Amino acid sequence: MHLNKEVKIDVLLTGTAVVTSTTTAYVDMQDYSRALFVWTVGQVASDATSTGTVYQAVNGSAGTSATGLASTTATVSVHTKCVRFTVTPSASAQTSAITITTYRDDGTAYDALTFTGVPSLGTAGNTTASRYAAVNDTANGTAIISTAITNFCLLMNDATYGLKGGAYASAASTTFTVRSLGVGNTSFTFTSSNTTNFTVAVDEAIGAIEVSASSLSDGFTHLALYILNSTSCHTSAYVVRGGSKRKVRELNAADIAVLG
Repeated sequence: MHLNKEVKIDVLLTGTAVVTSTTTAYVDMQDYSRALFVWTVGQVASDATSTGTVYQAVNGSAGTSATGLASTTATVSVHTKCVRFTVTPSASAQTSAITITTYRDDGTAYDALTFTGVPSLGTAGNTTASRYAAVNDTANGTAIISTAITNFCLLMNDATYGLKGGAYASAASTTFTVRSLGVGNTSFTFTSSNTTNFTVAVDEAIGAIEVSASSLSDGFTHLALYILNSTSCHTSAYVVRGGSKRKVRELNAADIAVLG
């Protein structure tokens, strides 16, 4: 798909793939000066990593000519600066906490915020400045997870005491999801005081590598992305090629005559 005459976008790996490692198809760089490889991983444990490496080859079939391109490897720790994650609290969530750091699109961080349940059942809890989420039915002292999830989302979406930078939390019956409102504009890093009470799954994390065609070895014309995941997960990838690599045309006799 061409965005314009000098920018082309190609899907290298569809999001239906569940992989531990894979090499995408090779793309031709002879008409482009730069390439941006982007890959996403999702539905993966919060401590997983995904590493991308750009490979070069002499043609699209690669074969034994394929080699890793120097200085083109990037590793994504998926619980660090992910763009969407889902939390499943347990019945003991009121004694634990989750800390979320929100990042601007330039990579700088807002202050990290910690959200926690009420320390003990039967306590009303402060749902604003102290960032407590009331998780109990004060009438009988029983933890209600659906109430906890609703209150966590209310807290995180609070204009004064919640997350900053285009973050949004949404509640389901047994989970809540935190996501970036603008795709790629906000990312999150999270930690939990108790991974049993708060189970966190990464729905999406993004890695990217930019390559200049001038970095290819002599005789090499094609590039691909090799992806290595620490655990099998849903993975997708695409490449954006751009910046015309102008070819020098050999002048024939007619051209020379016209040019005089």
